[in-house]
Amino acid sequence: MQVLYPRTCKDLHATHRDAEKGLEIVFVSSDNDESGFTEYYNTMPWKALPYADRERKGALSKKFKVSGIPTLVILDSSGSIITKDGRTQIDGDPEGANFPWVPPEVKDVLGTEFMSKDGKTVSLADL
Repeated sequence: MQVLYPRTCKDLHATHRDAEKGLEIVFVSSDNDESGFTEYYNTMPWKALPYADRERKGALSKKFKVSGIPTLVILDSSGSIITKDGRTQIDGDPEGANFPWVPPEVKDVLGTEFMSKDGKTVSLADL
């Protein structure tokens, strides 16, 4: 299923930007010129990096390894990366029920029981 990201982001922004949810979106433009940026940004309710700040735009693109648009990087309140593939998270959860889409910890994915070489079950505590 393909989602119209700007529209979905607007919906999430409207429902998740309160103090409890804490969502804030910042648009970082890859438009070819400032007039294209301005036209597109005028349709958005959130903040944006000024178009003229190409140096910071380049640094962000490099830091997050942006290779295509649209790209949605989700950060926590300290600036740590939750996911660099926010588009997939929104596709799977357009209502934002699992926002902020923090991935499970490795221990939660692995489980608590493992098999030893002799075929016996070993618990996580035994490792």
